Amino acid sequence: MSAPDPRALIREALSAQQSGDIERAKAALQRAIESDANSVDARVLMARLRAATGDRSGAVKSALDATQLAPDDLRIRRLLAELLAAVNRPEDAAVQLRRIIRDRPNDAGAWTMLGAMLVLANDLAGAEDAYAKAVEASPNSAEAAAGLASLRELDGRAKEAIAILEPWLAKSPVDDRVATAFAAPARRLKRSDEAIPLLEEVVKRKSVAGPRREMALFALGDLYASQKRFDDAFASYTQGHQTRHAPWNPDEFDALCEQIAGTYSGAFIGAMPRSTSPSRLPVFIVGMPRSGTSLTEQIIASHPDAFPGGERREIRHIMRQLAGEMPDAPRWPDHAGALTTDQLDRAAAWYIEQSRALAPDAQRVTDKNPANQLRVGLIAQVFPEARFIHTRRHPLDTCISIYSKRFTIGHEFADRLPDLARRYAAYDRIARHWARVMGDRFLEIDYEHLVADQEGVTRTMLAHIGLDWDDACMSFHESGRIVMTASYEQVRRPMYASSVGRWRDYEKHLGPLIECLRSCGVALPGLDDA
Repeated sequence: MSAPDPRALIREALSAQQSGDIERAKAALQRAIESDANSVDARVLMARLRAATGDRSGAVKSALDATQLAPDDLRIRRLLAELLAAVNRPEDAAVQLRRIIRDRPNDAGAWTMLGAMLVLANDLAGAEDAYAKAVEASPNSAEAAAGLASLRELDGRAKEAIAILEPWLAKSPVDDRVATAFAAPARRLKRSDEAIPLLEEVVKRKSVAGPRREMALFALGDLYASQKRFDDAFASYTQGHQTRHAPWNPDEFDALCEQIAGTYSGAFIGAMPRSTSPSRLPVFIVGMPRSGTSLTEQIIASHPDAFPGGERREIRHIMRQLAGEMPDAPRWPDHAGALTTDQLDRAAAWYIEQSRALAPDAQRVTDKNPANQLRVGLIAQVFPEARFIHTRRHPLDTCISIYSKRFTIGHEFADRLPDLARRYAAYDRIARHWARVMGDRFLEIDYEHLVADQEGVTRTMLAHIGLDWDDACMSFHESGRIVMTASYEQVRRPMYASSVGRWRDYEKHLGPLIECLRSCGVALPGLDDA
């Protein structure tokens, strides 16, 4: 029997894809790859199919395989960069983009995407240079102009951002990326009336789809909210979520949280393997997104002996590294009890090395990666003396704040109110577990208390992490630091209370959220005690 023809199998896959039979398409491609291990086309198509069906990690693997087979094919490198960006690996995406730029120094698209990746990697100087190169390479690129303007706005230079966009705003029709980039500085400079009709027209265009439509809808929602048009804002946010509608399985997440809590019981924590590291350099700020983690970090970072690490990835790297060393139980937390002191000492030393590279002289370096709320037990194994600060906020304020922001990977639960409620309830249970079993290493603060008594709560936080009082912490908004999260506007302003009770502006739309939170046993102050 003759071997299958890889080209025929690829044609079969394309036909199956066009008819909507994705599984048959994948099966045909897998046979093509088995028939011809050097088939670049089969791997590229497999990468695209996997990405389209939500298998982002599998898509990255297929694209990496294709790149190894065709290292000089810049189209594949661009695809790989896009996929790496989608799985929150901006530094790796930047490597691919720089390889493209090496051969095509005037590729404005590559420069623009590199700018976006460097923003995510917190290399703002590099990002500004990349965007400037993009504009220089293609002065007629709306995408490059919008990227540069967004960076300037992020840096607090709203007037400069609008100056970049003004020539593009005079064109008709206004490019959707320009209109979206205009929204934030317009809102800041009280020009929402100008930005709203632009975005209202943009979201009506059938040609604006996918992530660009999402961004426009969320920006429009923020503009409506700035004018207290809360019904319109909620509708716009909902349309943004419906544009994406990414899958998320709450049962799987519940099971993971239960397994973590069951593994890291009080008895286990008392006897668990741990490193010998005495370091108190790292401070881990944990909590739900939009619960005050960025504000807490900004206050601590204003202390002269502290440095803001932001949403660091080192703990995830350690988790994966340790899993790779445990072939009999490669899935954390299955191997938590089998880790050795030597493994944990090496992990601690590596993390400290990375921290010292960020801040050689700091006494404390913060880490506010939201995923660490699940990893508190592992972190305690690596750093027995580390301190945690858990930020809490009213459940409905937290949830509506999440719902009104366009998050990317890792926040698929935000697209539907019942899923958002399930995710919050699971977080609430695991947070209460850590508070029970971690003892005085785990400090809990309420966002509402921090707003009402900034000095008192700040003194408590500083004492918890072993730093003396410094008046600079009261002027956190004057630090000049750029915050690479959805809270970047908040930390530029003195403490304010207008975000407390924000959920009431949207209360009539929150029925499914409230009902599900209650059914999961989450207390709702202001409703349940009314």
